[in-house]
Amino acid sequence: VMVLYGEAMDRLGPRSCFGTGLALTALGVLVLAANAAWTRYDALWHVGFLCLGTAGPGIFMGCLSFGEKHPDMSATITAFAASMWDTSSVVFLLFQLLYFKAGASFESILLCWLLLCLSIALPTFFLLPSHASLARQRQGTAAAPLLAAEAEPTADAHDSLKLDAPLSPLVMPTPAPALAQINGQQPAAGVEAAAENRAEGGAQP
Repeated sequence: VMVLYGEAMDRLGPRSCFGTGLALTALGVLVLAANAAWTRYDALWHVGFLCLGTAGPGIFMGCLSFGEKHPDMSATITAFAASMWDTSSVVFLLFQLLYFKAGASFESILLCWLLLCLSIALPTFFLLPSHASLARQRQGTAAAPLLAAEAEPTADAHDSLKLDAPLSPLVMPTPAPALAQINGQQPAAGVEAAAENRAEGGAQP
């Protein structure tokens, strides 16, 4: 059932999903009330409760669309809808108290419940976002990153060659012999050669 409602939510919008659940709720309550008042067929009890059981997911999923309408409160809306979904079975405890303790008839309880549901659900139906408005909102959300990327300035290929600090002049290392000559010293290789020459000259007679 949830898959069918999800398909209806995507294709037709939350109003159709919520409206389907609301129609099934009204049908189920009317069947149960009529069966309690007149017919009392066992099969109609199953039909009525089946309608109520299949109506719940449609109303729940339709209410979740409020989170898309108000993105800044999506977490609160989801938590609130899930809480109402989990505590919806408390209504049957209330029915039991009214039927056994207060002495109210089952059909009167159901009709009062239906009036209460319609008084809340009909205004909610018109507050739900339409399928067209949700489609426009989703397109705008999807296009926002693309527009932001287009708004950013594109870097030029030559910008990567630009440096903030000025370039220092290229300093080539000075060879050791030349450095020794500049300082008025003899290179190490020349000193060794002179020492060898003196050694040879001293060795000669």
